[in-house]
Amino acid sequence: MRTKFCSSYINANVFFTCVFVLILISKQGGAQPQLTYTSILKGLVSPLEIKNAGDGSNRLFIVEQGGKVLIIKNNALQAKPFLDISPIIGNSGYQGIWSIEFAPNYKQTRVFFLLSTGKNGKTELARYQTSNKNPDSADLATRAVLLSFDGLSTGGPHFGQMHFGADGYLYFTLSDGSSPDSTTRFSQDSTNLYGKMCRINVNVKKAPYYSIPTDNPFANSSKVRPEIWAFGFRNAWRWSFDYKTDNLWLPDVEGEQSEELNVITPVKFGAGKNFGWPCYEGNLNFLLDGCRPASVYTFPQFTYLHDVPNGGETVIGGYVYRGAAYPTLRNYFVMSDFTSNNAWLVKLKANGSLETNLQSNIPPFIESYGLDESGEMYAVAMDSNLYRVGASTAAIASQEYNSTNTSADRIFPTVAHTYIMLQLSSAFKYVSITDISGREVLRKDLQGSKGLLQVNLPSLSSGMYVVQLTGEKNVQQKVYIEQ
Repeated sequence: MRTKFCSSYINANVFFTCVFVLILISKQGGAQPQLTYTSILKGLVSPLEIKNAGDGSNRLFIVEQGGKVLIIKNNALQAKPFLDISPIIGNSGYQGIWSIEFAPNYKQTRVFFLLSTGKNGKTELARYQTSNKNPDSADLATRAVLLSFDGLSTGGPHFGQMHFGADGYLYFTLSDGSSPDSTTRFSQDSTNLYGKMCRINVNVKKAPYYSIPTDNPFANSSKVRPEIWAFGFRNAWRWSFDYKTDNLWLPDVEGEQSEELNVITPVKFGAGKNFGWPCYEGNLNFLLDGCRPASVYTFPQFTYLHDVPNGGETVIGGYVYRGAAYPTLRNYFVMSDFTSNNAWLVKLKANGSLETNLQSNIPPFIESYGLDESGEMYAVAMDSNLYRVGASTAAIASQEYNSTNTSADRIFPTVAHTYIMLQLSSAFKYVSITDISGREVLRKDLQGSKGLLQVNLPSLSSGMYVVQLTGEKNVQQKVYIEQ
């Protein structure tokens, strides 16, 4: 996850019909569905996740980073939140509710789980129950903490997501605490859960409210935390199961060079694997000191470079579409990039390889995807919108993504504090920075300079800015500046 700023709150009971149609960047033989994003609700405040409860109510639950979980029922946003823990969450980019997950037997037990980071800097996995009198309201008094992590002393915040597997166990990921300025090695450390995927049994009524499944890969180890299912992730921010096949689609937000997608077919084959971060970033060498031979690690099936025109810098994983409304979209995994506004339709072929098709011009700043109980897909974005994700009736020519198609001019990191870096191979006259209102806040002459340059930032309010290189060509990059 990249740090976010909050959208202003608008009347959230108004529904919209704005449709974004994606345009394929390059074309070749074959065909693929043409993705559409239809805005059905506006006014959400930093929405980060969409879930359904699987209880037959057909409700959608929208997680807002600031501490609320909202309900959409009968196509209407309910006036009262399902849950509001904003007093303990705060309003920082490193605090918030990251994920909600409902127990497989939620209809009978009313049990659900939250993964969040509060004002105290601790990331907690907690269990709650819904009120036995009001199915649209959580009972905060039922809160029980299963796991707690101190983010202040472990490199940074620990974002993540939760899903129940078809086996009935709760799987969750925690980021490793790395930031654009610093990389931790926690994901290779067997004594903590940072940078890992974990698997636990939560059908436990007494503290610590969970147990270790006997078939966990390290259930009997004295050297590895028994909760660990797999190693080597930086920030598996948004991932999902395909419940029809029990395949796990697991993108990982990487650091400086590329983004990656891992597909584990089926999920049980991921047990005990090491996915390589920070020794490797995607398929590229990163921090090899102290690492083991490459044969020890599992490398991703798909990567794209930190190249904004054709790739991006922050992968946002979605779901395999299994709904009925858009037949041409079935069997495709949908994912996109937060920074570049690119999307990919990915299909698992019979031989186990992936077909990956790049489309562009999706709505800006998609944070997360979700499904309703019918398998229809939705997305939420930093621009406050809830989108229904579908496909037009017309197919478009397909082109598999080529990760070697990259631009040599780069602006990074996408979350900056006191400076930004420019990697220049073209001649540019100047670099400028504008805020979201279009006001220029910095301009620096480059005089055709090439190579790696550091640009120190003035004192600015935290928020999203646009950095532009102007010269023989123009290059733009959105950057979140936090000061």
